[in-house]
Amino acid sequence: MENIQRFKSLFINKYNIIGDKAFYNYLLSYCSKKIVLIEKDEYKGILPHLEMLECYEKSLILFRRDGDQSLFNLAKIFRKVAHKIYRIMMVRSIVSYNNNFLTDVSRVS
Repeated sequence: MENIQRFKSLFINKYNIIGDKAFYNYLLSYCSKKIVLIEKDEYKGILPHLEMLECYEKSLILFRRDGDQSLFNLAKIFRKVAHKIYRIMMVRSIVSYNNNFLTDVSRVS
């Protein structure tokens, strides 16, 4: 329960204030900062693309429980960001291939 309250305070409130596009850009920035720290070997937490997938799952759980359409929209944004960040990390050779993500293998070296 505490985890859901933290999730709500971190992301849902911000999403309701700034809207879809700005929230998408905020998440890209949030994850990009973590990628920079990963490349410097200064970050030891969960990988950003996996964190976004966890947020996607939490949003869907809350949507199914509460029925709030904004939670469903939020889940779609988390999933979109997770795939975008995964592709960035693949290009930079930070992560290896993962079947949970969409990957155009022809574009990844």
